[in-house]
Amino acid sequence: MSSNSPWKRYKTNPKTEQEGIWLDYSDFKIRVRRAGTSNPGYVASMRELAEKNAHRFKSNSITPEEDRQMMAEVWADHIIVAWEGPTVPKDPDKPTGEKITLPFLGPDDKPLPFNRKNVIFFLLDLPDLFIDIREAAAGVALFRADRLEEQEKNSSKSSNTKSQASAKTATKS
Repeated sequence: MSSNSPWKRYKTNPKTEQEGIWLDYSDFKIRVRRAGTSNPGYVASMRELAEKNAHRFKSNSITPEEDRQMMAEVWADHIIVAWEGPTVPKDPDKPTGEKITLPFLGPDDKPLPFNRKNVIFFLLDLPDLFIDIREAAAGVALFRADRLEEQEKNSSKSSNTKSQASAKTATKS
Protein backbone atom coordinates (compact mmCIF):
# COMPACT_ATOMS: atom_id res chain seq x y z
CA MET A 1 0.00 0.00 0.00
CA SER A 2 1.18 3.47 -0.81
CA SER A 3 2.02 5.62 2.21
CA ASN A 4 -0.53 8.23 1.07
CA SER A 5 -3.30 5.67 0.64
CA PRO A 6 -6.45 6.15 2.75
CA TRP A 7 -6.33 2.40 3.43
CA LYS A 8 -3.00 2.86 5.18
CA ARG A 9 -4.55 5.45 7.45
CA TYR A 10 -8.03 4.00 8.03
CA LYS A 11 -7.97 0.23 7.42
CA THR A 12 -8.57 -1.51 10.74
CA ASN A 13 -8.12 -5.04 11.99
CA PRO A 14 -11.66 -6.49 12.47
CA LYS A 15 -10.46 -9.23 14.82
CA THR A 16 -8.79 -6.70 17.09
CA GLU A 17 -11.84 -4.42 16.99
CA GLN A 18 -13.93 -7.32 18.35
CA GLU A 19 -11.42 -8.85 20.78
CA GLY A 20 -10.14 -5.50 21.99
CA ILE A 21 -6.81 -3.90 22.76
CA TRP A 22 -5.19 -3.14 26.08
CA LEU A 23 -4.95 0.50 27.10
CA ASP A 24 -1.91 0.58 29.38
CA TYR A 25 -2.02 3.29 32.05
CA SER A 26 1.10 1.96 33.80
CA ASP A 27 -0.59 1.16 37.14
CA PHE A 28 -3.49 -0.62 35.45
CA LYS A 29 -4.72 -1.80 32.05
CA ILE A 30 -8.17 -1.69 30.48
CA ARG A 31 -9.10 -3.92 27.51
CA VAL A 32 -11.52 -2.22 25.13
CA ARG A 33 -13.33 -3.20 21.97
CA ARG A 34 -13.83 -0.67 19.22
CA ALA A 35 -16.73 1.72 19.86
CA GLY A 36 -18.12 1.99 16.36
CA THR A 37 -19.92 0.29 13.53
CA SER A 38 -17.71 -2.80 13.75
CA ASN A 39 -19.28 -3.55 17.13
CA PRO A 40 -22.90 -4.65 16.46
CA GLY A 41 -23.89 -4.87 20.14
CA TYR A 42 -22.71 -1.33 20.75
CA VAL A 43 -24.49 -0.02 17.65
CA ALA A 44 -27.74 -1.78 18.61
CA SER A 45 -27.61 -0.45 22.18
CA MET A 46 -26.91 3.11 21.02
CA ARG A 47 -29.74 2.89 18.49
CA GLU A 48 -32.11 1.55 21.17
CA LEU A 49 -31.15 4.39 23.54
CA ALA A 50 -31.70 6.96 20.81
CA GLU A 51 -35.11 5.56 19.87
CA LYS A 52 -36.23 5.09 23.48
CA ASN A 53 -35.18 8.61 24.48
CA ALA A 54 -35.73 10.55 21.24
CA HIS A 55 -38.29 12.90 22.76
CA ARG A 56 -36.03 13.57 25.77
CA PHE A 57 -33.02 14.27 23.54
CA LYS A 58 -35.07 16.68 21.38
CA SER A 59 -36.42 18.52 24.41
CA ASN A 60 -32.99 18.54 26.05
CA SER A 61 -34.48 17.01 29.23
CA ILE A 62 -31.84 14.34 29.88
CA THR A 63 -29.59 15.43 32.73
CA PRO A 64 -25.82 15.05 32.44
CA GLU A 65 -25.99 12.43 35.21
CA GLU A 66 -28.58 10.38 33.28
CA ASP A 67 -26.51 10.66 30.11
CA ARG A 68 -23.34 9.44 31.90
CA GLN A 69 -25.30 6.56 33.48
CA MET A 70 -26.69 5.43 30.12
CA MET A 71 -23.27 5.64 28.45
CA ALA A 72 -21.56 3.79 31.33
CA GLU A 73 -24.08 0.94 31.01
CA VAL A 74 -23.54 0.64 27.25
CA TRP A 75 -19.77 0.71 27.68
CA ALA A 76 -19.90 -1.88 30.47
CA ASP A 77 -21.96 -4.16 28.22
CA HIS A 78 -20.16 -3.72 24.90
CA ILE A 79 -16.79 -1.96 25.07
CA ILE A 80 -14.82 -2.63 28.26
CA VAL A 81 -14.06 -6.34 28.34
CA ALA A 82 -11.36 -6.73 31.03
CA TRP A 83 -9.04 -4.95 33.40
CA GLU A 84 -5.96 -5.82 35.37
CA GLY A 85 -3.27 -4.27 37.51
CA PRO A 86 0.33 -3.77 36.46
CA THR A 87 2.64 -6.55 35.33
CA VAL A 88 5.70 -6.71 37.56
CA PRO A 89 8.65 -9.06 38.11
CA LYS A 90 7.71 -12.03 40.28
CA ASP A 91 11.06 -11.68 42.01
CA PRO A 92 12.08 -8.01 42.48
CA ASP A 93 15.73 -9.12 42.52
CA LYS A 94 15.31 -10.53 38.99
CA PRO A 95 13.58 -7.77 36.98
CA THR A 96 14.04 -9.62 33.67
CA GLY A 97 12.68 -12.90 35.06
CA GLU A 98 9.16 -14.24 35.29
CA LYS A 99 6.38 -11.64 35.48
CA ILE A 100 3.09 -11.61 37.35
CA THR A 101 0.03 -9.43 36.91
CA LEU A 102 -1.27 -7.74 40.02
CA PRO A 103 -4.99 -7.21 40.64
CA PHE A 104 -6.86 -4.12 39.52
CA LEU A 105 -7.39 -2.00 42.63
CA GLY A 106 -10.47 -0.05 43.63
CA PRO A 107 -10.62 3.27 45.50
CA ASP A 108 -9.99 1.47 48.81
CA ASP A 109 -6.79 -0.13 47.41
CA LYS A 110 -8.45 -3.57 47.53
CA PRO A 111 -8.85 -5.77 44.43
CA LEU A 112 -11.89 -4.75 42.39
CA PRO A 113 -13.29 -7.74 40.47
CA PHE A 114 -14.23 -7.23 36.84
CA ASN A 115 -18.01 -7.27 36.45
CA ARG A 116 -20.71 -5.03 34.98
CA LYS A 117 -21.57 -3.33 38.27
CA ASN A 118 -17.93 -2.48 39.02
CA VAL A 119 -17.28 -1.24 35.47
CA ILE A 120 -20.26 1.13 35.71
CA PHE A 121 -19.06 2.34 39.12
CA PHE A 122 -15.53 2.84 37.78
CA LEU A 123 -16.69 4.83 34.74
CA LEU A 124 -19.05 7.05 36.75
CA ASP A 125 -16.59 7.64 39.58
CA LEU A 126 -13.72 8.60 37.23
CA PRO A 127 -15.37 10.73 34.51
CA ASP A 128 -12.11 12.13 33.11
CA LEU A 129 -10.72 8.62 32.67
CA PHE A 130 -14.02 7.59 31.05
CA ILE A 131 -13.52 10.42 28.52
CA ASP A 132 -9.98 9.20 27.79
CA ILE A 133 -11.16 5.61 27.31
CA ARG A 134 -14.04 6.75 25.06
CA GLU A 135 -11.68 8.75 22.85
CA ALA A 136 -9.28 5.81 22.53
CA ALA A 137 -11.95 3.19 21.79
CA ALA A 138 -13.90 5.38 19.36
CA GLY A 139 -10.88 6.39 17.33
CA VAL A 140 -9.29 4.51 14.46
CA ALA A 141 -5.65 4.99 15.46
CA LEU A 142 -5.30 2.17 17.99
CA PHE A 143 -7.13 -0.36 15.82
CA ARG A 144 -5.34 0.33 12.53
CA ALA A 145 -4.24 -2.81 10.74
CA ASP A 146 -0.79 -1.46 9.82
CA ARG A 147 -0.11 -0.33 13.40
CA LEU A 148 -0.93 -3.76 14.78
CA GLU A 149 1.11 -5.54 12.11
CA GLU A 150 4.10 -3.34 12.96
CA GLN A 151 3.71 -4.05 16.70
CA GLU A 152 3.55 -7.78 16.04
CA LYS A 153 6.74 -7.60 13.95
CA ASN A 154 8.52 -5.62 16.66
CA SER A 155 7.39 -7.94 19.43
CA SER A 156 8.62 -11.03 17.55
CA LYS A 157 12.04 -9.39 17.12
CA SER A 158 12.21 -8.46 20.79
CA SER A 159 14.19 -10.71 23.11
CA ASN A 160 11.62 -9.93 25.76
CA THR A 161 8.89 -12.56 25.94
CA LYS A 162 5.51 -10.89 25.83
CA SER A 163 2.06 -12.32 25.65
CA GLN A 164 0.06 -11.73 22.48
CA ALA A 165 -2.27 -9.41 24.42
CA SER A 166 0.51 -7.24 25.77
CA ALA A 167 2.11 -7.07 22.34
CA LYS A 168 -1.04 -5.27 21.27
CA THR A 169 -1.00 -2.87 24.21
CA ALA A 170 -1.51 0.81 23.60
CA THR A 171 0.37 2.91 26.11
CA LYS A 172 -1.69 5.68 27.68
CA SER A 173 0.04 8.25 29.87
